[in-house]
Amino acid sequence: SESEAREALADFDGRVAVAAVNGPRAVTVSGEEGAIAEVEALWRARERKTTRLQVSHAFHSHLMEPMLDELAAVVKGIELSAPEIPIVSNVSGEQLTAEQARSPDYWARQVREPVRFAAGIELLAAAGVTRYLELGPDAVLSGPAADSASAGASERR
Repeated sequence: SESEAREALADFDGRVAVAAVNGPRAVTVSGEEGAIAEVEALWRARERKTTRLQVSHAFHSHLMEPMLDELAAVVKGIELSAPEIPIVSNVSGEQLTAEQARSPDYWARQVREPVRFAAGIELLAAAGVTRYLELGPDAVLSGPAADSASAGASERR
């Protein structure tokens, strides 16, 4: 769980952080390479499943901070507009506001802040959404999405 992961990461002095909460029992961490190896060993010793993601950068960690201003400057060169259909923010897990959609800083924060995928699915399920479609090379979020949708649907009852 997110709380269990945050508790375990407290001993890592900010070298590793929660990068994504994809489901009630599906958390991704990100940070310094050596610390990630330590976290993997910790969770394997607890007989928990771990999977190393093949990524180019430590997204959603403090290691992304040096490029945030530059990214925001690039986004400022793009014409941003309010969404025409509702969008759930993976930064907050809530509906994206028109102000957020037009903010270059909001879009730059996507790289640094934890992904709140589970909260977004819970929000949708609580609103009565019952169909989801995962597009991508692997179905890595389908299981956590189903778990999160169950949690969100139970809030609706």
